[in-house]
Amino acid sequence: MLNQDNTAFLADLTEFLDDYDASIELHEPDTTSNLLLDSDQLLAETEALLLSSSDLPGPTEAGNSSTHSTAEQARRIKNAQAAKRRLKYRKKLRNERETLEDEERNLSEELEELQRARKRAKALGNKTLATSTWRAIAIRQKEGRLVAEQQQRRLQTAVENRAKMIEELGQMMRDSGSNNTTNIEEDKRSHLGPNADDTVLFDEFLHDLEVIYPRADEVFRACGAEEMPTMSYSLG
Repeated sequence: MLNQDNTAFLADLTEFLDDYDASIELHEPDTTSNLLLDSDQLLAETEALLLSSSDLPGPTEAGNSSTHSTAEQARRIKNAQAAKRRLKYRKKLRNERETLEDEERNLSEELEELQRARKRAKALGNKTLATSTWRAIAIRQKEGRLVAEQQQRRLQTAVENRAKMIEELGQMMRDSGSNNTTNIEEDKRSHLGPNADDTVLFDEFLHDLEVIYPRADEVFRACGAEEMPTMSYSLG
């Protein structure tokens, strides 16, 4: 009676496994974890069944029993072998599932690391570009300031030279005006006193000075430099 029950149970188990295989193909990917849990439970039950079936009487003992036939024994063996194959298949599916999950985790970690590296490279590139831009601006400003300072020094030198020359001419005229006629004639002979050419030259210098001072002020303002103090001279 016990052998008949085991044989019937194995037959039912085979049919259940067939139905279970069909249900795996119909389920969506998001139910895989639940199927694996059911598969683990089924594996445990199948292993227990195989252990219990190993205690069943062999073919010689079954031939001596009047309640079992040779066909029933063949069916029992076939069902047990099918159960073993399905058990092996379930284990293979579980191993493949675990392998795929490990690969997915590794690929996700690699992707995150690549994204972080890309962000770092982008941030570094932006920082380098900004630094280069500011350096170029600073260099241009420095060059412009040096040019302006050079122009300022050149104009300042020109103004000082003209002012010195005008002061010397004015002093010569003041000195010549205090001498008498004899001294004037003597100065003419020695080319130290003013003559018509000296007067014309002096007027030209005064005119140039009136022109250059406004131009110098414009250049100073354009360069952003402080204006030179106003210089005045008394001609006696």
